[in-house]
Amino acid sequence: LSAGEGRGAKRAGGNGNGANPMNNNSGSNSHNSRLPQLPTASSENRRRLRKCGGVEILATEMSRLSLSEHSLPSSFGITLAMCAWETVLPDPKSLTLFFTDCQGSEALFDLLEAGHRSIRPILLGILSDVLEQPKLHGFFHEWRSRRNAQSAAHLLISLWREEESALGLSETPSIER
Repeated sequence: LSAGEGRGAKRAGGNGNGANPMNNNSGSNSHNSRLPQLPTASSENRRRLRKCGGVEILATEMSRLSLSEHSLPSSFGITLAMCAWETVLPDPKSLTLFFTDCQGSEALFDLLEAGHRSIRPILLGILSDVLEQPKLHGFFHEWRSRRNAQSAAHLLISLWREEESALGLSETPSIER
């Protein structure tokens, strides 16, 4: 997903003529085939993504993916998360759009809760970068699970415990005297 300056600029417009990067003229009826080609290198390409509705598409696809079956890893889910991390987070306007207008926090937390374990490190990385910005803390505090109404903090604790269990670590440290 890391595109060089020239490669990213070329792909952002498809043929370099400023065309919408989300238009898929290959005959496919999905945005899936274009996501790996999204711009990541320059602020101009991130601006283009925002202007053509790409931020909204990323949030919508994350929400849709959180509702799908997750018994197997999803390369599409990993690609979505990486695209969001590399194109939305570095751009303040895209980040604001993602969180305020596109319900991006809902999409991130819902996918973190429901998604396959393989996508969790990327989503946790996104959330850790987002939480470095105090203005976005409210989204963390407001989120509630649709499944069981748990808070984001409780979700993170349950994921921590699940990971400890998978690694064979005990939940409570033993104290030897």
